[in-house]
Amino acid sequence: MYILPSSTLFDGVEYVEGSLDPLGIYNLSEILANRIGSSGVRERQTNLRFLTICCVGWEVISALELDLKPGDPGSTAEQAFEWIVVEALVQGNKPDSSQHLSIPGIQKAQDAIKQSLHLNSDRYLSMPGTFGFFGVYRTLAEYLGVVIFAGDDGAILGLEGARILDAWRADQDLPGFGRERQGKGQDLCRALVACLRDSYREGGVVENRVAFKMVQDLLHPGQVGGIKEAEVLNDILFKAGGRDDDDHRRQLLRMMVDPEVVALMSSKEKGLERKFHAIVARQATPSLLAVLKGIEAYEGFVGVLQGAFDELRRVLTPESGLVPTEELSGRSKVFAAAAKACPDRFNAAHDALTNLGMASRFDEMFGAFSSKLSPLEWLEALLGHHERIQKHKPPSGKAPWFELKGGKVGVRPLYRLDSEPRGEDEYVYFYRTTPLFNFLQSLKVPSGKA
Repeated sequence: MYILPSSTLFDGVEYVEGSLDPLGIYNLSEILANRIGSSGVRERQTNLRFLTICCVGWEVISALELDLKPGDPGSTAEQAFEWIVVEALVQGNKPDSSQHLSIPGIQKAQDAIKQSLHLNSDRYLSMPGTFGFFGVYRTLAEYLGVVIFAGDDGAILGLEGARILDAWRADQDLPGFGRERQGKGQDLCRALVACLRDSYREGGVVENRVAFKMVQDLLHPGQVGGIKEAEVLNDILFKAGGRDDDDHRRQLLRMMVDPEVVALMSSKEKGLERKFHAIVARQATPSLLAVLKGIEAYEGFVGVLQGAFDELRRVLTPESGLVPTEELSGRSKVFAAAAKACPDRFNAAHDALTNLGMASRFDEMFGAFSSKLSPLEWLEALLGHHERIQKHKPPSGKAPWFELKGGKVGVRPLYRLDSEPRGEDEYVYFYRTTPLFNFLQSLKVPSGKA
């Protein structure tokens, strides 16, 4: 037995760590997710009202002077707006409040405020451009026509963004809120612009009680501001743009207010996405049904790969050295079962994806598993596939999760696994059923109505 080294050739600068998608599954999964109507939707999205908060933010940011210099060169005006919103909401949220603040960066904000400190880049998210609410909802806002990103001109509200802002203004009785407008909302807008200007310029939140009170009362993500805002957000979410995936999204959303589905989604049980798709399939149009069948067949195949990959990590986790691959292939029934199941699963996925025009990409990616193999041959094919996937990740390849040497293998320390295997009813990939359902819940759409 070889003792696993703490540093190997795979740890060199030419092969850095790559902990995402070790089997190259997500590319086709992402295409299927978009085809089912999840374009722009991300699993981290939970509340459609953040689109309103973003629209208010983009409107306020547009009122800043173009030559305004940031106190923190690494921060943007969007991030400064997020500091203000998060700090204001945390300050206004009573400890015993039933309204949970499900917003990015909430824990760090709570810790800072307990110490009487204001938010800044050091007291907020480490990657705010990705994990802050502007970053999380940017793709959805752009896809739905809420915002347009125009290079040096920054974010400009699109037609749908203007509708959201107008509805929010009307619900809150704030005519004049916005640039170059007249009305009683003008003073609140000026207060928020001033707070943002000062905070951006100082590199941290400069408290403004009027602006904070406005955020607490009118932009709380735990409640929709009014009937018009809810109606516009709902309309934009359901609106079809003439594409199949838009119509597919509408079908999914309509099913999500069915009492049977509401009960399922509210249960949080494992495998609910697959169960939801089975319910939708009963009433789906032929176009949506073809995508659902594609997902089911593809997941049936990649589930075998992922299950065996995780089993290999678990089997190797207790080992202190490299283990002969031949020995491993017979150590777990999972590998023999995977070798036996793969050809049929491959053919089923190939046929289902052919109907969606995706078969050639599937064959190119996973063709090594199309034929009958012994458990040892199959395990070696899995390791070879993983190594190829890692090697071709941009920009210059990523390190494999396993140490391979002379027909022996060991899992590298970073990728050891002690957890229970994924349930058979669970998909490998998230197809964003949960965020779509949560959108409707955040809009308070009644069960049975959409």
